[in-house]
Amino acid sequence: MALVVAACLASPALADHGRNPVTTEQPDVVRRLLDAAQPIVVVDVRPGPDYRAAHVPGARSVPRTELALRAHEIPQRGQVVVYSDTMFEARWAYELLRSLGYRNVTILEGGLVGWSERGLPVERGP
Repeated sequence: MALVVAACLASPALADHGRNPVTTEQPDVVRRLLDAAQPIVVVDVRPGPDYRAAHVPGARSVPRTELALRAHEIPQRGQVVVYSDTMFEARWAYELLRSLGYRNVTILEGGLVGWSERGLPVERGP
């Protein structure tokens, strides 16, 4: 039991909250991957007006309410990072994509707030 607890504490990329674990990625890591032109797609699942107000540079807008219908727009190769304003919404998107066979999906730790708090750039507009 102590080993399980120690493993969870040692691995901040896993967040369980009593359910199935999810993988998360730190904003700084996502930024480095984007800057290095790695095969990564960032998906903003917030409503369109929120996306237009500010989003991670290069992120695709696929609102959570449209995700099931538009999942085919998201590649199943490379890394997919989803984010929203809340962990609940990001986790919902993560779980939906996983149920559709995506094994390359993670959640942006802290969402856009976590991204901005690190002083990383944001884009505005469509």
